[in-house]
Amino acid sequence: QRLCMLLIEQPELFEETKRLLGPRKGGQGLINRFFLALIKDFRPESSPQHVRLSADTARAYATRISELLEMLVKQVDHGAVQRPTLRLSHQASRHFDELAANARRCCSAGSPWAFASEYILRHAERVLGLAGAFHVFERGAEGEISLETLTRAERLGDWYVE
Repeated sequence: QRLCMLLIEQPELFEETKRLLGPRKGGQGLINRFFLALIKDFRPESSPQHVRLSADTARAYATRISELLEMLVKQVDHGAVQRPTLRLSHQASRHFDELAANARRCCSAGSPWAFASEYILRHAERVLGLAGAFHVFERGAEGEISLETLTRAERLGDWYVE
């Protein structure tokens, strides 16, 4: 995240990196997975570098990151090939179906969004991946992704699209 923020704060480097990551029709879409955005009126005094978590939150965050990294190392050491499968709760699954259907409607012939149909059709997939990341970070790789977690990811994804 820090690398992404540093890229965003350097518009020329951001544009060069964006080209290297292939933001084009049929590209790998890597840049979209980072939710990058260009800051046009950057003010050094409001730099993300100056934003800090409270001491308690920073400790809890560092602890969770260490736990997840230790789990990853154990998986690699033990040769774990199969990753866990997360499922959506019933409500989240219904909401996800609506999200995907809405994306398809936006891409129908004659739609003003048809030119970006490849990107729009992948929106639900990006939201789902982000919801999975939230769930694993907060609750681990067990249980179901809740509607609340999915809609939180959707709000972030919608912000990025806007």
